[in-house]
Amino acid sequence: MKTQYQPKTGQKCGCKRGVQRDNCPACEGTGMRIDFAAIRARTQSPHAALIASMDSGEYDTEAMQIDDRNRNFSPDSAEDYRHENIVIASLQNGQFTQAKKQCASFGLEYAEMRQSAGLNPFPG
Repeated sequence: MKTQYQPKTGQKCGCKRGVQRDNCPACEGTGMRIDFAAIRARTQSPHAALIASMDSGEYDTEAMQIDDRNRNFSPDSAEDYRHENIVIASLQNGQFTQAKKQCASFGLEYAEMRQSAGLNPFPG
């Protein structure tokens, strides 16, 4: 199990052992001051501002946020998260049921998306 990253300042905390240390907000019972600003900086999404500026009606910003937190997002790949591109990729991979669900979720016309993917819009 991986422990949470907790950078320390290298300074001893001024709290006393016992109940005071157990309730100390500066060291959280470790006896050493913890650099909480460094923890927040490390856990924050690196592209949060960019993703927040994206139109959630056009892009799957929720998937962007998840990938960004996991360090799997790049601004260069933002077009991959456009709703139309997600559906077209599903269609090109033969995932027709998934593409229908995505169209319903994104408010897109399935027949138009099939045509955009180079497929017969009305399979028969």
